[in-house]
Amino acid sequence: MAELLAIALLGAAVGAAYLPGSPVAWLPWFGLAPLLFAAWRAGPARAFRLGWVWGTAGWLVGMHWLAPTTALFLGVPAPVAFLLYFAACLAVGTGFGVLAALAACAPPSKGLWSAWLTAVGAAATVDRWYPEFWPWSLGVGQVAYPVLAQTAAFGGPAALSCLIAAVNAGFAAAAAGEGDTRARPLLASLAALFLAAGAGALRLAQVDASAKGPPSLRVTLVQGELPPRLREPESNIGDLPGYAAQTAAALAAAPADLVVWPESAFPGRVTLEPSGAWVGELPFGAVLGAALPPGPPVLLGAITERGPVGGRQRRYNTALYADGDRNLVGWVDKAYLIPFGEFMPFGRVGRALRRFSPGTWSLGRGRGPGVLAGPGDAVLGVPICYEDLIPARSRGMVLAGADVLIDVTNAAWFTPAARESHFLFSRMRAVETGLPSLVAANGGVTAFVDAAGRVSARLPEGRAGTLAVTVPTGRVPAPGLKVWRLFDWLGALALVLGLLVPGVRKFGS
Repeated sequence: MAELLAIALLGAAVGAAYLPGSPVAWLPWFGLAPLLFAAWRAGPARAFRLGWVWGTAGWLVGMHWLAPTTALFLGVPAPVAFLLYFAACLAVGTGFGVLAALAACAPPSKGLWSAWLTAVGAAATVDRWYPEFWPWSLGVGQVAYPVLAQTAAFGGPAALSCLIAAVNAGFAAAAAGEGDTRARPLLASLAALFLAAGAGALRLAQVDASAKGPPSLRVTLVQGELPPRLREPESNIGDLPGYAAQTAAALAAAPADLVVWPESAFPGRVTLEPSGAWVGELPFGAVLGAALPPGPPVLLGAITERGPVGGRQRRYNTALYADGDRNLVGWVDKAYLIPFGEFMPFGRVGRALRRFSPGTWSLGRGRGPGVLAGPGDAVLGVPICYEDLIPARSRGMVLAGADVLIDVTNAAWFTPAARESHFLFSRMRAVETGLPSLVAANGGVTAFVDAAGRVSARLPEGRAGTLAVTVPTGRVPAPGLKVWRLFDWLGALALVLGLLVPGVRKFGS
């Protein structure tokens, strides 16, 4: 029992490292090592229990904001939301149980390098492939340390996770091994860490140099502060006059090439038909133009409908792009929807559960890479809210030619901690893609993040406001875009080598 309590406390401490602004954001570089050490001494079955406790405790602390957010977003009572949150933490905890059990299959007594390689492979494989309801990774909190975070630019999020796993396994091997060779895996891991830091420093210099030259895009981000409620099902409450007034005041103070409003900015629904875009019986351009005079193009969030599909209109969470005369010239539909929020998963079983989740919508899934032709020659990559948690979505936008990522989001449903956690992912996407990232939020974080994941400017939360920024659109190289798949599978390869290849065991002994 004492061991389980100690493991739970350690897992909770590592979970706290992922809280926004955490003073222990460095802990993931060491905090997994005691679990690996305990797993090697315990055997697979007991190691699974230790890992399960460690992971569950970590998620209970690090993701504590999920319970109140779930209650607000799904419209369920707080006790029900807490039970859902606790069940989710138990489910995710099993992933760390699997990690510990796999590591226990190759203890140092069977070969030190084999134990190290298996532990690295187990941690990286679970981090990348184990199913989770929130796209978390070992490395996401490391944007607090820009030099080390740049590792993600060379191999995607999996590269940073592999490095963190290697350092932890090195410390565990040094503690568990015997003889003069026990420190060798640790020294190899630290050498890789220092190489990564050197490469990160060089990349930071590249980002700084690119920010000084043309071309650039002047963008005005508009932050709303609307409450998290709906006027009717699958429809936005919006605030067209309020956003228009904020925009007019901002443009009077500083010119812009593009204005960005948040997700859910446009009230009601917009119907997209071959004949054009309509708000009821009025053209979309006329409605927007009546509130906002001609000027720079506007990117804004709306619920759209089109169809019919299966006898009814299908609705989408959409970012609309209106030109300077307020005519609709393009749009992007959200492709990665929030389960239980924007759609009900599990097919027929999910439909039966709908009565327990009255706030769940039935939105359609968008198609395409999610890019728009913006002002001048700029190509805009437009993730919508939750989509900037998904590395593959942003990667697809870059490969489709995006010059900047612009996330439109409605975070009014979130607690302050949830908003900041979401923002961590926006920062990591900038690192991975080599593109600056802009966020325009309702009730959340509105900010400009450079291609190294550093916050260049942001608005205070809790009130409406505008932020005028000049964004460099020259790309910073991100070699990882071409080798992400390699690093995605590198952990699995290390796991197979550590467990099955006799030469590794012999070398380790």
